[in-house]
Amino acid sequence: MEDSPCILIIDDRADVTAMLKQYFEAIGCEVLTGASGTEGLALAQQHEVHAILVDICMPDMNGDDVLAEVKRLSPNIPVIVMSGAENANTARRCLDMGAADFICKPFDFNYLKTSVLMSIESSPRIYN
Repeated sequence: MEDSPCILIIDDRADVTAMLKQYFEAIGCEVLTGASGTEGLALAQQHEVHAILVDICMPDMNGDDVLAEVKRLSPNIPVIVMSGAENANTARRCLDMGAADFICKPFDFNYLKTSVLMSIESSPRIYN
């Protein structure tokens, strides 16, 4: 899987991470999962990650905190924020903070796949 992009999924709901992991592995991606913002950030620092999907509402560290920390440490990694509630203000705030996209649950998987893969392709980070 060396040539496959590595996607990190951070969500406190195991059913969501399992579903997304299965989906992205089926299309040829390597997938890491974290059950909290803290765990996800640790994984992002230990592995070469090409994109991060993060839930906005988590108990230990919310998605905007994760987004801010990723942008501080590795500004070229695209971060896509996920939310179970449509909220234009939250979406705008995350996009202003540097999120590559803001996606509402339940997912439109075609859109999700396109968003993730286009974010990786357009990232200034070198990816072969």
